[in-house]
Amino acid sequence: MTVRVGLLICALAVLATPGSAQEKPDRLKVINCYDADRNIVRRVARWKCKGEEVSDARAQEIKASRIRRAKQRMQPGKALFPGMRMRSSGTGFFVSPHGHMLTNDHVVAGCRRISVKPSQEKNHKPARLIGTDKPDDLAVI
Repeated sequence: MTVRVGLLICALAVLATPGSAQEKPDRLKVINCYDADRNIVRRVARWKCKGEEVSDARAQEIKASRIRRAKQRMQPGKALFPGMRMRSSGTGFFVSPHGHMLTNDHVVAGCRRISVKPSQEKNHKPARLIGTDKPDDLAVI
C-alpha cells in the first residue's frame, strides 16, 4: 500500500511541474461563429461552429448592420403626422372584417393621432380610436 501511495504522489508531482501542462485543444477555443442563414454571430466553442469563423471586428459589423435594418423596418417611410413624435407603440390584432383592431388602452392613452401598420404592409396607416376599457386595459381602434 505504501508503494502505491508513493507512486501516485510521484505521478502527480510530475504532471504538475511547470512546462508539462498541456494546452487546451484548439477546438475548445471560443470564437465568433457567423450563421449566414440567420445572419447572426454567436460566441461558441470552435467545434460547435457550423458556420464561418469571423473576427471580432467583423462580428461587430454584422451586429451593427442588423441593428440598422431593424431600425429602418420600425420607422415609417415618411412622417405620417408631421411635427409629431411617436409616444408609444404596441401590438394588436384584427377582430372584425371591417378593420377593427384590439390593443391595450395604455398604448393609445394620451395619443392625439394613431397609426397602424399591418404586418404584411410597408407603411403605417392612420387610425382612429373607437373605444376604451381602462379597467381591463383594452382599446378598439
